[in-house]
Amino acid sequence: MIITMRKSEARERILRIAERSIRKKGYTNLNVNDIAYLSKVSIGTLYYHFPGGKTSILAELLSRMQQKAFETSGSLLKSEELLQGKTFDEVLSRLLRAVLEVRRNDRHFLAAVQIEMLADIDKYENVVESLESLDSMNQGWKLFVEFIDSLSKMFPEESIDIKKHENLIERMIGTLMTYQIMFPEYFGADDEFVEKLVGMIRAIVRQ
Repeated sequence: MIITMRKSEARERILRIAERSIRKKGYTNLNVNDIAYLSKVSIGTLYYHFPGGKTSILAELLSRMQQKAFETSGSLLKSEELLQGKTFDEVLSRLLRAVLEVRRNDRHFLAAVQIEMLADIDKYENVVESLESLDSMNQGWKLFVEFIDSLSKMFPEESIDIKKHENLIERMIGTLMTYQIMFPEYFGADDEFVEKLVGMIRAIVRQ
């Protein structure tokens, strides 16, 4: 039964139902008609809020998850346990392991992005670019680059310099971490993966 609700309430209800459905059944089984029915809104209302249908819903959900991960990562960076590391490698390793655990809950959504991009990359990019919250989708991995830069100041004896390498490091971390999150042990066990990733980063930033 379709019920009357405020626009903002309808939008949030659609997102809530869609997120629950993806976690329960996966993205490929997501159907906009089912979401509209479960959200108790018309299909027209759903497309009013999300013109790209499933793709728009996914992009908004991912944007919010990225923002949440950004906030969580910010807390991790300030944790006493993390900062107790004695070396650049140790602190960075602790952070990467913690982020793997935090982001693994979103693995179905990261996989869904791959599905959309492979199906029609131009359509997906257009939808993502239309998001008002696009900046939040890009903040997460940039935070790591900023953190690595701060590490160079914490451990001056390590001779680390990330200048001119920010984009490379950001893309490398984002791509490799995403696949390790989506497919556990894709690059080996997490500890092995983190050790290799830290080694790659160190090789790039060593002066």
